[in-house]
Order: sequence, then structure tokens, then C-alpha cells
Amino acid sequence: MADFGISALVLLPVGWSVTALHEYWHWLAVRALGRQSRFGIDVRYGVLLVFETDLTQIWSVERRRRYGPQLAGMAVQGVLLAVTLLAEVLWRDAPFLRLLVLLNLATLFWQAMIFLRSDLYAVLVTATGCTNLWETTQLRAKAMFRLISPSERRALEEASPADRRVSRWFVHVWLIGPVFAAGYLVWYLLPWIGQAADWTAAGLTTSPASGTFWWTVASAVALFGPLVLTAAVAAKAGIRALRAQRARRQQATT
Repeated sequence: MADFGISALVLLPVGWSVTALHEYWHWLAVRALGRQSRFGIDVRYGVLLVFETDLTQIWSVERRRRYGPQLAGMAVQGVLLAVTLLAEVLWRDAPFLRLLVLLNLATLFWQAMIFLRSDLYAVLVTATGCTNLWETTQLRAKAMFRLISPSERRALEEASPADRRVSRWFVHVWLIGPVFAAGYLVWYLLPWIGQAADWTAAGLTTSPASGTFWWTVASAVALFGPLVLTAAVAAKAGIRALRAQRARRQQATT
């Protein structure tokens, strides 16, 4: 079986580099409009390391000029994917090139998930003239399941005509979207996780006095650490949301 420790040493920095390139191109496109932007590394929830570009300034320019910054990240990844595919045709049996193809395809597919407020979600908002589509969609979903409060119903009725119009169909995408996200995880993550788990289990059966054992431990931390932290943060956020919802219901009944 392949050495997933070495795979981690390659996969993690290459994946971060692809993400950084995506965000950096957003930054360049905003600067090309003569607007200020911030590109940097942030920590979300205290544990998740992410690259992030501030695109808020583009909402001050006319609609047709916003598409460039919104699509810049996907555009550079599309070019990188095309170059990588061409290189793979010329130099066959190149695992690193296949890794680049996989990373770019996976991230481009992720951006197509508009229900996750991706780059294409921003394009949708711009194209339809919406101003607060995300919140309006959440209110419409609550109304569909009869969980909306009187104040929230008033907020839905006072939303802009564009937000109300688009949210009528976008709410179905927003509700069904997690099924596609789960499919993405099954296609992209689970096969890799299964193979890495098998490799880790085999390495941990060796003697703690051997270098193989400690190499496996260090590699497992690099491989599974980000996944464990992400799952923990998601679980914590879910518990917090459930507690807040329970508290609101208790206040409504008193």
C-alpha cells in the first residue's frame, strides 16, 4: 500500500497552495477595479486555517464589473486545470499531475454548490439583483415548515422584490443542497479516508520502538487532524444552534 505519510506531506501544502492561488486571484481582480481588498490567512472557530479574500468593496461598483472578481478564482483554476491536463498528456504516469487535476476538479465542483454561498452563489446574487438572498431564503424555509415567528414573517414580507422572487426557487436548492454535498464527500473524501485509515492501522500495529510506528502517528495527525477539527467545530455549532432554538421556543411559550 502507498505511504500515506508521504502523501500527506505532498497533499496538504499542494492543497493549500491551490486554495491560496484561488483567493489571490480574487484579490488581484478587486485591485484591478481600483478597490481595496484584503487577502490573508484567517483562523475560523479558533482551529480552522483558511485563506480568505475580502470582496465587500466590489458591491460599490456597477453590476457588470463585479463578475470579474467573483469568477477570478475559478478562472485561474480553470487555466491551471487545462495546463495540467495538457502536461499529463505529454508526461504520462505522473502522480503529481493527477493530484493537481483532482484538487482543481474538486474545488471547482465545490464552487458550483451555490447553496454553500460559493463563488457562483455570489454570481447568482449579482445576476438577479438580490441584496439579501441568504437571509430571505432562510426565512422562506422557516415559513414552509411553519417555524417562522411573526417578526420573521414581517421581515420576509419586507424583503426586496428580487430577494422574494429568487428565494421562491432557491429555497429548494438550499434545502436539497446538503444531499449533493454529502455525495461530494462520498466521492471525494471517503475513498481517501478509507485507504489512509487502513495504512494507519497497519502502521500502528508495529512496535513503538520502531520508526515506522512514530512515522505513522505523525502522519495520522497530519492526515486526520484537519478532518477531526472540522467535525468537532461542526458538531459544536450544531449543538449551539439546537440550544438557541430550544431557548427561543421556551421564551415563546412563557
